[in-house]
Amino acid sequence: SLSRESGARGTADGLDAAAATTLRSFDTELAALHEQVSHVIVALLTDAASTPAVKRQLLFDTTQLALFLRRQNTNDMLLPLLITLLNDREPSLRAAFFESVGGVCAFVGRASLQAFVLPCVMQALSDVDEMVVCAALDSLSRLAEVGLQPRASLLEVCEKVAPLLCHPNAWVRYGALGFVSRLEPHFSAAEVYTAVRPLLRPFLSQPLLSLSAPSLSAALREPASRLGYDRAL
Repeated sequence: SLSRESGARGTADGLDAAAATTLRSFDTELAALHEQVSHVIVALLTDAASTPAVKRQLLFDTTQLALFLRRQNTNDMLLPLLITLLNDREPSLRAAFFESVGGVCAFVGRASLQAFVLPCVMQALSDVDEMVVCAALDSLSRLAEVGLQPRASLLEVCEKVAPLLCHPNAWVRYGALGFVSRLEPHFSAAEVYTAVRPLLRPFLSQPLLSLSAPSLSAALREPASRLGYDRAL
C-alpha cells in the first residue's frame, strides 16, 4: 500500500516536472520566434530598399501581428515602428497607417492610445493630403466605437473635428459627420445639449435635435467654398 502510494506520488511528480520543462521550452521557443519576427518587421519598415507597397502590405492586418507579438512587444517595438510611417512622403502609406491602427489600439489599451496614437491622429487632421485626413477621421470613428477614450478626450477631439463638418471636400465632411454621430452613445441628451452642441454651434444652421447622422447632416451649414477654406487656413 505504502509502496503504491509512493509510486503514484513519484509518477505525479514526474509528470509535473515534464510539464514544467515543456512549458519552459515553449516559452523559450516562442521568445526566439518573437525575436526573429521582430527583426523581419524592423527590416521591412526601416530598410531603404523597402518600398511603400511592401510597407502597406505589412499594415494589412496589424491586429493579428499584435496578437502574435503580445502586448509588451507591441508597445515596445511594433507601435513605435508603425508611427514612423507617418513621416513617409507617400500619402497612401500614411492613410494605411490610420486604417490599420484601430485594431492595434484595441489590443494595447487606453494608455498607449492616449499617449502615442491619438496625438498622431489629431495631427493628421491637418495633413496636406485630404485622403490622409479622411483616413484619420475614419480611425477616430472606429476608436470612438471601441470606447477606449474617456468622455473628456472625446470632447477635445470633437472640438478639433467640428470645423471639418463644413469642409469643401465631401469625403472629409462625411468623415467628420461619422465621428460626431458616433459620440451619441457616450452622452445623454442633456449632455449633448450642454457639452457637445456648443462645440458644433458655429457650424450649424438650425437647432440640432440629436447626434444621429441624418439629424446632424440636416442641421449643418452649407460647406465652405474651396477658395474661402484655403484663405481661412
